[in-house]
Amino acid sequence: MVDGLSGSESTQASVPKYIEDASKDAIGLAQGRNKLGFAPFYGPEVAAFNPMQMQAMEGSNLMAQSLGLPTQKQHLPEPTDFGGGVFGHSSQPLYQNNMDMFQKANPDLFAALRALTGGGMDPQGAQQGQPMSNAGPARFGEPGYFMEGRDK
Repeated sequence: MVDGLSGSESTQASVPKYIEDASKDAIGLAQGRNKLGFAPFYGPEVAAFNPMQMQAMEGSNLMAQSLGLPTQKQHLPEPTDFGGGVFGHSSQPLYQNNMDMFQKANPDLFAALRALTGGGMDPQGAQQGQPMSNAGPARFGEPGYFMEGRDK
């Protein structure tokens, strides 16, 4: 658009409706995810050594000892049995212990931080992944919103 007196020109940009709708939906998804809070991983993060690996390390120590070389004692944490033949180590007990200590040391700050995310996961429902009732449902938008916008 040209102004006849000054010769200046201005342009106006507009965002297509399907992009605006997708952006609003993405923000809704992010807000819904934020209401869930942090969901810690309860499974193994590091595999435990299997019995053959432990015996191999012991054999190396015995061989080194027989040659007069220094040996190393094995100071390994006890692995956790996660079922199905899976043994490993998880940081979840350490995380839970730290959260319990934090809540005990500063309950007001702990409650304020939990309130920012809608309370997080219910400890009783954590294994089933059930959000707490005050978390509310996440907004996931109508199916096909993106493709509908693309067709136009």
